[in-house]
Amino acid sequence: PPNNPNTPTFGYSPHLGQYPIEQITALGYLTSSLRRPTIIEKWSPYEITTFEAALALHGKHFHQVQKWVKTKNTKEIIEFYYIWKKTSHYRRWKSSYCEDMESVCSSSSSGGGDSKSTNAATIRTKRKQRASEYAARCYFMGGLAGVYVNL
Repeated sequence: PPNNPNTPTFGYSPHLGQYPIEQITALGYLTSSLRRPTIIEKWSPYEITTFEAALALHGKHFHQVQKWVKTKNTKEIIEFYYIWKKTSHYRRWKSSYCEDMESVCSSSSSGGGDSKSTNAATIRTKRKQRASEYAARCYFMGGLAGVYVNL
């Protein structure tokens, strides 16, 4: 009978000292309304791709990057940048970008003549080309939806 104080109801009986303890699960934590979303979770795959392409084009000139990622302000872009730098995806992106830039610098510096202005122009052209290639490749691959699961 439910009116008997000694009969536990669903594991809860203060008279017997029984208090159920709920087990925290990963799904419960992720769907909790109390949990704040991380900075990376606030960015869509399209915004991340645009950010990376704009960063390849403009470097750490975050005001210029913000003109490309129009849905985020400069503060959000800077916050994302410093979190993004800690990911394995950044290391892969940086290594492929640096390899391309080193090949551009070495090929343009061996040409002779007015190498400083030629080198700068070649690097700018290569940056634009890399940024557009990267954005197109990510767009056609369906974005970067699963890249940031394991930080």
